[in-house]
Amino acid sequence: MAFAKVDNPKTEICKLRVTKDEKAALLIKAEECSMPLSEYLLAAGLKRQTRGRADVDAINLLREIAAGLKALHEVADDIHEEHLQRALDEVVQAIQRVWSEGARR
Repeated sequence: MAFAKVDNPKTEICKLRVTKDEKAALLIKAEECSMPLSEYLLAAGLKRQTRGRADVDAINLLREIAAGLKALHEVADDIHEEHLQRALDEVVQAIQRVWSEGARR
């Protein structure tokens, strides 16, 4: 498997000395964000946003719910448009809440 060419390839290596406990804690945090340790450390060091796995999972689940509601609307004739729209609006608001809360952590 070949890697894609990028304009600014990562060519530099940084070594970091940590205790066994610090490494374990960093690995846990990286795992919570579904990121490799090196990506997590880079994001944290550059103050980039990281998302916890629970946030990502919640957003994906909410997207699936929205897709299910849309599919239900396609096949069911007796669903009122305003009820469907209200449900979709609530899903969007929930996604926005999860996204905003994750950004504050």
